[in-house]
Amino acid sequence: MKLSLALLTTTLITILQTSLVASAPSQAVADSLSRLPTPISRVPIEQIAVDTALEKRSSATAKTAILLPAYIYPSSWTSPPAWQPIYDAAAAYPGVTFHVIINPNSGPGGASPDSEYQTAITTLKRFSNVVLLGYVHTSWGTRSSDAVYADIKTYVGWKSQGYGMQGIFYDEAPSQATSTLYNYMANITCYAKEQILATGIGLPTIYFNPGTVADVRYYTLADYISVFEDTYTSYLTNEPTFAPGTELTMSNSNFMIHSMNGGWTQAQMSSFISSLSNGDGVGSVFLTSNSDPSNPYGTFGADWTEFVAGVDALRH
Repeated sequence: MKLSLALLTTTLITILQTSLVASAPSQAVADSLSRLPTPISRVPIEQIAVDTALEKRSSATAKTAILLPAYIYPSSWTSPPAWQPIYDAAAAYPGVTFHVIINPNSGPGGASPDSEYQTAITTLKRFSNVVLLGYVHTSWGTRSSDAVYADIKTYVGWKSQGYGMQGIFYDEAPSQATSTLYNYMANITCYAKEQILATGIGLPTIYFNPGTVADVRYYTLADYISVFEDTYTSYLTNEPTFAPGTELTMSNSNFMIHSMNGGWTQAQMSSFISSLSNGDGVGSVFLTSNSDPSNPYGTFGADWTEFVAGVDALRH
């Protein structure tokens, strides 16, 4: 038996609609999850993940996106503004989707983003090819659910001020799928989806970032999973290994590689990105020559323009 993406989507939407309860989010999500096994109990969850990836991969609109960890304060008083390279790239390459991680303070920080973030978010929202993701860390699945819910609720609260997020980037996500960890990630993912859907922004985009290959079952929860986050040298010596069959989830996988050798051309970028998935198409990617060990995402690398052009070239 093969479960179609349409059936899975219908099931999830039904669950979300029945669990839109403003109070006691943990109980509401738990009640929703308790209903999940009924329609899919005869199908191995690993097969659901692979089937879902295959259907997404076959979509004509499925293209490699850019995941941008915008861990740079968006100063507008500088010339040019600190985030000008993002604005320029989004304008120059309207066919490329940019998933931009918003991370004011290892999370949302206050109930409202400060004035600089307000300016930057407002500018980014003008681009239809930009998707804004709120940064939330899970401490490898040990952070309290209530703390995670609070971060999500804060990001959702920004919507009324015009700064709403369109998804969540779960950093420090677990790679192992024990019963406890899987249920934890399912709870916080369902909560994020129901909260974002309720704002009317649209279907949310969810990332998990374990920084390594994760249990394939997590692909039933996340839209993208970051299967590698490290230096270019580390990638060459420790290329991610997928279990037989599960490499089909590549179109929903992400690579974040920093400390790359300088001087890459657009053609070389395209070739390398294609090689990440053996030519089958990776879900999203971020490459940079920056090598600051404390924050390799703290500036735009000298190869930013070639990188973006390299991703765009894969569309043609």
